[in-house]
Amino acid sequence: MSRRSVQVTVEDDEWLGPILEKQLKTFSAEVRLVQDPKAFFVGMSRISAAYDLAVVDFGLPGMTGDHLVSWMRTSVDPWIEALPILLVTGTPELARKSIGDVSKGFRLLAKPYSMEDLRSAVDALVPERRLHCFMARALQ
Repeated sequence: MSRRSVQVTVEDDEWLGPILEKQLKTFSAEVRLVQDPKAFFVGMSRISAAYDLAVVDFGLPGMTGDHLVSWMRTSVDPWIEALPILLVTGTPELARKSIGDVSKGFRLLAKPYSMEDLRSAVDALVPERRLHCFMARALQ
């Protein structure tokens, strides 16, 4: 039996965060909701290998999702650098402009989205993490 996917969700909106968390849990995922992006930075540096996917809101207080994506993709921690990212945004054109080309292990999901859109994006990203974890463990 395969283990449940473990996902971290960074969403500051008190209303949307719990809804997104509940949606992801319907896919049999274990979800950890982080409403403070600064807490995400601290937590990731300690337990990055525990996650299969980061679901990040583009509009965060004091920063945008592209700051998190940039930090993750340039991290010296190989687990953080390879963590698949689903960026959720109500302004997809602005997000595309800000993020640039980070196609590997990255998806953009425009609000409003359907449950099918969310599931498709999650399903496309989570297997990449599992393969990376398997390969990293095999090389140790």
